Amino acid sequence: MNQQLSEIKATLGICFLDFRDDTLLEKFLSELGFTVNALSANRLSNGFGNKVDLILAEDAFARRNTETLLKLKEQRKGLFGFLPVLILENRQVRESVWLERGFDDVLRMPVAKDLLKSRIDLWLRRTVESQMHLRHLVENTGVGLYRVDKGGKVLFANPELCRLLGFPTIPDLEQAPPGEQYFSKENRSLLFNRQMAQNGRVSSLESLWTRADGEVITLLENAHEVRENGRLLYIEGSLENITAVKKLQHIITEERDRYDFILNKLPIGLTVMDEYETYTYINPKSIALDEFSGDVEKLLGANVRSNHPKNILHELDALLKKMKSGKLEHFERYAYRKNKILHISYHAIRDNDNSYKGLIRLVSDVTQEKNAETELKRSKNRWEATFNAISDWVSLVDLETHRILQTNRAGGEFFNCPHKDIQGQKCYNLVHNSDEPLEGCPIEKMKLSKEKESMEFYDPLYHRWLQITVDPIVDEQGKVKSAVHIAKDITAWKKNEENAALLLEQQEIVNQLSLEIGNAESLQDIFPLIKREIGVLVHSPALFISLYDRKKKLITPVYINIEGEESDVSAFPPLRLEAEGRGVQSQVIRTGKSLILNDWQKAVRNTEMHYNIKSDGKIEKISSQAVLKDIPQSGMVIPMKSERQVFGIFMIQSMKPYTYSNEDCNFLEGVANVTAVAVQNLKLVSDLDKQLKELKAAHLNLQRLLSEKEVLLK
Repeated sequence: MNQQLSEIKATLGICFLDFRDDTLLEKFLSELGFTVNALSANRLSNGFGNKVDLILAEDAFARRNTETLLKLKEQRKGLFGFLPVLILENRQVRESVWLERGFDDVLRMPVAKDLLKSRIDLWLRRTVESQMHLRHLVENTGVGLYRVDKGGKVLFANPELCRLLGFPTIPDLEQAPPGEQYFSKENRSLLFNRQMAQNGRVSSLESLWTRADGEVITLLENAHEVRENGRLLYIEGSLENITAVKKLQHIITEERDRYDFILNKLPIGLTVMDEYETYTYINPKSIALDEFSGDVEKLLGANVRSNHPKNILHELDALLKKMKSGKLEHFERYAYRKNKILHISYHAIRDNDNSYKGLIRLVSDVTQEKNAETELKRSKNRWEATFNAISDWVSLVDLETHRILQTNRAGGEFFNCPHKDIQGQKCYNLVHNSDEPLEGCPIEKMKLSKEKESMEFYDPLYHRWLQITVDPIVDEQGKVKSAVHIAKDITAWKKNEENAALLLEQQEIVNQLSLEIGNAESLQDIFPLIKREIGVLVHSPALFISLYDRKKKLITPVYINIEGEESDVSAFPPLRLEAEGRGVQSQVIRTGKSLILNDWQKAVRNTEMHYNIKSDGKIEKISSQAVLKDIPQSGMVIPMKSERQVFGIFMIQSMKPYTYSNEDCNFLEGVANVTAVAVQNLKLVSDLDKQLKELKAAHLNLQRLLSEKEVLLK
């Protein structure tokens, strides 16, 4: 450093108004070993001051040429170093006045030779240090620095400029011919010269440059002219590679434009507010929906309270307070604007430290959605009402798991539980009480056929017949994802079907019986036929057939068959017709209506006399007060009628309780009607035969009398 300083050959500029003082100082400085240039104000303004390393200015000169001196200092702050200006003060003026104006030091005149030399050496040392520091910055900066003549030839370039333009060394760059070969199609020279002509400098000029290797880059350029006596000496400037920045800006611009486009086209209103409660972004839809007053530009930066009705400001303040404190992150509400229903939601914005940075306000017109939602609820209610009104059990079943996803109320009635308890259960667990699908399961069959499948089965737990129908639900890709499972109770239909078959069989038996008993010659021939045909369809271990004499009011048994054994009824005494309300046979005879007695003990409780037929066929009278053993549990009593008058009865009994049904009763009534006709016919035949015999006997008596009278006459 000392060696560098000792090698300095400094040129000092002295500026005095008085030529004599100027000359004396020049001589004085020369004696100290410095090269001296006496500078006038005119020479300074012409740029000659660029050739000196330090300026000594007399105070009067400095006051008159302050702007010129400071401008010269400002120019020297750039690429080529530091220019100190020392004020030689002849008057008693505070040093701070000069220092505040921008000058570097003040020396009081007269000044000793040694002091002046030491002070000049100090500032020269600082100049050298400044130059060395500047050289280091120039050589290591990330900005390309250059000096070119008016023809564009490179006079100076730093290493970064070589790297920017793709040259291996500074000499290679300096020897390159000047011209447009560095620039792309964009006319950089035109823009450069235009700015330089207008302002004497170029500021922030962006242009495309072609490197020596052919790569095109974007450079940011700043430059200024250096002149002396109005003559252009050279141009100094800097180039900064902003290619990456421009690409990033381009990306950011594209992204911003894209997001701005998206946000401006959003069907919802979007408003962003900062932590100071001012609008920072408002998209057009927000203006349209929320009916802000004014355009977006005027609203940006405005306080949020300026666009809220006064009657809700207290609510807004409470909301902002909660969001700022962190007690609330999200809030939403509905508002009504001129027949529109708006959904408004607020969302807090927080940074990585969870500090409140503002909020986002979203506004959407949900009028149609709300109306649709209302209509959907109505439709849903109507659909559920219809769905639940269906008496069949209808459910939605998942194909993979067989789980019931949804069910109507009939499902609960099917299983005597709340219908919601059915949801989630597996259908084969619920319906079949099984741990896996049954063989022939319609769901499993439907998975293969992808068509409607059904099955019928008897449910022994609930004693009913069910018809299961499964319809596939197909998605847009044609895959079956679920199924509508319909269970219908067909017990009544099955019973009707069975009843129809039974009625047909009963009718066939009645028809067959009609043919057979039509050929019978006596009542004793008819009754075994009746016993045989009744036993085909009706459980009848005991059959009693009695005839009723209306004149004598007696009930006479004419046929008894117990467990296939016929009893002799000749010894069985006739039973008198009991009082009204007593005796099962007497009730049927009085009312003409059949009785089904599934609680025989209760039915015969009011009967005055009972008859028990023993195993040997003998008849035993039993009092109604006696304890009856082995009494039948159920039975039926069917009237035989002619011309609406009961003239006999069928009675069957069983030791089993609740044995007989209405179908059994209807069948026996049909048999009784056929039997009644046959009995009446046989009775008529019997009466005619009796009359014929009586006529024959009378005829024989008459013949005998006539024969006896003829003998007497003779």
